[in-house]
Amino acid sequence: MVPAKLILQEAWATEANWDLPLPDELQSRFSAWYHGLSCISQLKFERRIGYGKETPGHYIFSVMPKVTIPRLELLACVLGSRLAKYVVTALSLREVPTYYWTDATVALCWIQREENWGVFVNNRVKEIRSLSKKEYWRHIPGKLNPADIASRGCTLQHLSQYGWWEGPEFLKASPEAWPKSEFSPNEELIAAEMKKKIIVDLSVKIEKPEWFERFSSFSKIVRVFCWMIRFEKENSVHGLQVVRGDDDVLRVKTRIIERDDDLSFLYPILLPSKHYLTECLIREYHLKYCHAGVQILAAKLRLQYWIFSSKRNIRSCVSRCVVCKRFTAKALTTPPIQLPLDRKAKATCQELKVGDIVLIELENKKRVMWPMGKIEKIYSSRDGASRVVQVRTSSGCLTRPIQNFTRWRCQLLEILYSP
Repeated sequence: MVPAKLILQEAWATEANWDLPLPDELQSRFSAWYHGLSCISQLKFERRIGYGKETPGHYIFSVMPKVTIPRLELLACVLGSRLAKYVVTALSLREVPTYYWTDATVALCWIQREENWGVFVNNRVKEIRSLSKKEYWRHIPGKLNPADIASRGCTLQHLSQYGWWEGPEFLKASPEAWPKSEFSPNEELIAAEMKKKIIVDLSVKIEKPEWFERFSSFSKIVRVFCWMIRFEKENSVHGLQVVRGDDDVLRVKTRIIERDDDLSFLYPILLPSKHYLTECLIREYHLKYCHAGVQILAAKLRLQYWIFSSKRNIRSCVSRCVVCKRFTAKALTTPPIQLPLDRKAKATCQELKVGDIVLIELENKKRVMWPMGKIEKIYSSRDGASRVVQVRTSSGCLTRPIQNFTRWRCQLLEILYSP
């Protein structure tokens, strides 16, 4: 059956459809195997058990190309150990030593060595050792291994001539006469199934901070050390004339050195942009001058220091101030709500006519002090609406817009002003 299974494997590998014929080479091999089945009636062998006889377990068939040959050989060893355990238990041969022979050098090393194997190999090796002892596993050369006949396939005539069920001849001799094979296994294939080790580097690399980062106050930094910056030694920095003072501090030589003023103003200390010391200095001045703005801080710092991109750095520090954020934050606004229905009535303008007594509105006087008058004439615009009114008062006549008059509701005065 082994040649037929091998032919079936190769037929699967072609991935041909059911309606398509197989290649001629496979068809000829299958025909030869089929015609050889006529000799099966001539094949006879006695059923017997011989002590120390090997139970072959080297039949390997696979259609999974991802499984390696050493793994398949290890699976064969698992089947052999299971079969031997079953035979020993069924025939009550517990006192009889059982030896296991294999020509798979890599699988034999996996069984005999004490290593931390991967999951696949470790589980199979653990099962083999639970069913057998690793000392009873031996290596047999390939030319003496009868299992190769079955695993590689042969005809019935060859099988009957070889006597495959008899086993190798050396098993009939004493254990001292058994072959002691020396082999050199492929160490790369053996090490490929070692359990992967993950090496984690737990060492923490701590960057050593600058000495001035241990302090948050600029004044404290100045008190601890007498110099503040280690800067480049060129005489010109970004187009500025830089000189080193007697105190070993870099200063900017300004164009107003002839002026009679303080030396720190004529030669301000040069400070870099976006530096920790510079930020500490700006924060201290910001608190010193009661959270002053950018312009004031720039003017105050310029009296002693020259900072690259000073306003940009000052603006950045001020924008991070929590107190300033609190007072400069925008008030929360909500969209205006709609007026209720009772307040949506249309407003009507007051209706004045000739002869009405009105009050003349004056912005600089109270209502009780507004003068009175009587409407003599009303002027209308082109749209027909009343726009201007002529009023007679005690002092004369006035002409004003109609919105500057308020009707006086008093019948007694209307009677007095009536003609």
